[in-house]
Amino acid sequence: MRILIFLPGYACGLATIVGAVLLFNPPQFQPWVPRTHVVETAAVPSPTTNERLAPAPAPAQPSPVPPQRMPARGWTISDDRDPIDDGQRIIATLRDETGKAKIELGCKRSKDGKNFLIAVVLLPGFFMTGPGANVAYRINNDPPVDGERWGKFPDSSNTLWILEPYPFLRRLRDNDSLFIRARDLASDTRMQEARFNLANYAATLTTLTTACPEPPPAALPPATKTQGKK
Repeated sequence: MRILIFLPGYACGLATIVGAVLLFNPPQFQPWVPRTHVVETAAVPSPTTNERLAPAPAPAQPSPVPPQRMPARGWTISDDRDPIDDGQRIIATLRDETGKAKIELGCKRSKDGKNFLIAVVLLPGFFMTGPGANVAYRINNDPPVDGERWGKFPDSSNTLWILEPYPFLRRLRDNDSLFIRARDLASDTRMQEARFNLANYAATLTTLTTACPEPPPAALPPATKTQGKK
């Protein structure tokens, strides 16, 4: 039977020998280097001298926006019957270049059963305080017509009433350009203008004058002869 006896002196001597060996021959450890993922990219050529000195291109300029202009409109015609006496009612409407002002021609029946034509011009923004307006108008490049008096439509301060519609309407033709300027009779400073393109005018006028024919001129009394004294 073998008995192992631990000798403290022997353990101290062994520790001294190991310490001396490590002192004169330290272990070599490799430093830890983190792994990285390398991505290969194509080489970017450096700019040439001319490219570096060339001025930067000017920013693109937005294309000019043309002014908004309403296209020429034709006439809008409504044709129905009066709910009381079944009389024909025709209203033709034409708007100006801006779409705000308008001409309205209407054929309606009067109380005595006769049809009559009403011609009005509505001018938004116009405010008449007098009984009507002095009107100047021009058709295409024809000489202007000035000094006509148009009335104020009842219960409307911005609607002109063409008191003699047939002579005025006979002056107009298909695709004419009609320019109107109105001045308030009560104040010359209050003025409004509008321009109309008369597309398909002839057919519209025929429709209206068929339903509302122009009345014959009033019969004049027979001329009386003045007898001179003998």
